[in-house]
Amino acid sequence: MAATTDTSVLTDEMLQRFHERAPGYDRDNKFFHEDFEELRDAGYLNITAPTEFGGMGLNLAQTMREQRKLAYHAPATAVAVNMHIYWTVLCADLYRIGDESMK
Repeated sequence: MAATTDTSVLTDEMLQRFHERAPGYDRDNKFFHEDFEELRDAGYLNITAPTEFGGMGLNLAQTMREQRKLAYHAPATAVAVNMHIYWTVLCADLYRIGDESMK
């Protein structure tokens, strides 16, 4: 079962921290370690995975809503996790239509 449309991993507090760190990452051309750890710990990297695999089961539209929210506060962080999100959405959607080759 997919998550409801009001499901969000990104809290206002997280987004504020990401927003505060973003200028430093950009200025120093630094990898977003703190944001990445926080996103991973919150389950953000698994938002598209089906619930039976421990994810949140968000569909593409729901996932992009989350990515837009992240990008508004921390653009470089959103771009950096985008390729991961891209492939997990693809695999999840294939699984949802019955293709288990990516399992």
